[in-house]
Amino acid sequence: DLRWLTVVAALLCAGAAHGADDAAVAERMAALETATGPALYAAVDGLADLGADAKPAVGALEKMLGDVDAELRWRSARALGAIGPGAAAAVPALAKRLEDENSLVRAQSAFALGGIGEASRAVAPQLVVAVTDKDLLVRRAALRALQSIKPDRSITIPLMARLLREAEPDVVVYVLNSLAEMGAEGLPALTEALKDKQGRYWALLVLAEMGAEAQSAVPAIAALVADEEPEVRMQAILALGEIGPAAKTAAPAIIKQFESDDHNAIRYAAAYALSEIGAAEAKPLLQKAVDDNAEGGDQFLRVVAAASLAALAPDDKAVEEQSVKILIAGLTSDDANVRKAAVRGLAQSKAPSELVAPAMVAAIQKADASVIGDVIANLSALGAEAVPRVKRGLANPDLRGYAAVILGNIGADAKDAVPELTAALDVEDDADFRREVLFTLGRIGPASAPAMGKIVAILGADQNERVISAACYALGAMGPLASDAAPALVEIYNNGTEFQRMLAIWALLKVRPGHESVMKRAVPLMIQGLSNERPDVRLEAIRTLGEIGPAAAEALPELTKLASGSDEATQKAAAEAIAKINKQ
Repeated sequence: DLRWLTVVAALLCAGAAHGADDAAVAERMAALETATGPALYAAVDGLADLGADAKPAVGALEKMLGDVDAELRWRSARALGAIGPGAAAAVPALAKRLEDENSLVRAQSAFALGGIGEASRAVAPQLVVAVTDKDLLVRRAALRALQSIKPDRSITIPLMARLLREAEPDVVVYVLNSLAEMGAEGLPALTEALKDKQGRYWALLVLAEMGAEAQSAVPAIAALVADEEPEVRMQAILALGEIGPAAKTAAPAIIKQFESDDHNAIRYAAAYALSEIGAAEAKPLLQKAVDDNAEGGDQFLRVVAAASLAALAPDDKAVEEQSVKILIAGLTSDDANVRKAAVRGLAQSKAPSELVAPAMVAAIQKADASVIGDVIANLSALGAEAVPRVKRGLANPDLRGYAAVILGNIGADAKDAVPELTAALDVEDDADFRREVLFTLGRIGPASAPAMGKIVAILGADQNERVISAACYALGAMGPLASDAAPALVEIYNNGTEFQRMLAIWALLKVRPGHESVMKRAVPLMIQGLSNERPDVRLEAIRTLGEIGPAAAEALPELTKLASGSDEATQKAAAEAIAKINKQ
């Protein structure tokens, strides 16, 4: 669906951005004393634009941090951050604003402390507390600041550990997520949290996300495999599975739970984890689970056990064939959970395509649309894990359409499929498939740049309007790596249909970023796009504003609203755009 691109391109075709005042520091400082309202905001923003050269204004900007006008406070904080280390004198005042009633003031103060750098280490404890703020943008800003100023971990880790022990449950989640983003530096606090009944479940979730990086926590996690709480037992087992072979020492504990636990969900988790850690001694137990559940038994356990057994016995052809047969049957199960497990098992399977593809085609041909949709959704949800298996489907006429859709859903994580997708562009007798492949390359983004030459050739040869439109999108999504495609895009703009010309403008903005005349039109119009009813249009507008950078400062209020919204993808994109605009 290209309607969102129509909106984005249309936004680029009208309006003009307001230019910034080029007055000197003294003139802008004078305006701080006399101007009010928008004129005062413009003076503060003008000082921010001057960066380090605006150091003489630090005192005046610091004073404005205490103004009753919240917008003036956050703009002043942003300007101090733009000045950088030269604004060190304002660190105490900015730290105080981390407790401001206005979330944007809190966020901009945190951003500013990060921009100032080493001088902000003195207020690291206040930034740690800000990591627990209920506003996403504030949390991200505080974490970025901590990463920027690099305070001594002997200060930050104990503080976070204390927060885990004492904070309310909803705040604990924020702390744990921040520790996860810290990587290995956060492991001591996470391991300590495993000792606390309130925090251990959440800590296990984060350790699972960290995967192999959390291997030093294996002994502490293994001790929880037999915990009295079933949710903790299950999450401990899953975390060990995500850590992988480095957690093999926990195999006896996991096997014991697989054999004796009364909760089916824990047996499922154990079957999965045993293969992930490489516990070959579990093969007889897994085969027994497959056999015991052949007729009318627990089909979910059978599917998981079959997949795990195949992973532990990669050279056993009989086990491989057994696994493929069970997993293919699971694709069309009446139980959605069984279908999901079967999809994951097939994606991870090392079975050859000549064994899997015919069986999968036969199963899909018999399935109804809802089941096919579920298979596509489940494979897409696996992300990069599914790519090796799915990309092989591009060469199969019966599967290639599904394969292109799945890879497109996976997006940037499907970059390893670019060679196969590029080759698939040679299919000239199926315009819908070619268009889908182009969209998929676009969703992969810059990593699809090796396909640029072939896409440019399509622009000059293919007469299908939808294919040409998709080609423009794919080139634009590659960004500056496709700058050599600019002449071809200009040709489309000069001679294409109205719709194609709009897409070409959008793509040119992407492949030749920083073009002043285009940017002047783009900023206010992308702000309009932030309120579009379509999520994909909003996301593209957000990302474009972030790419424009400081020149898009007028979009900060609207981006801040989106960063505090309910949609996670929009929150993340808006937070990243704000950081780019703030040069954080």
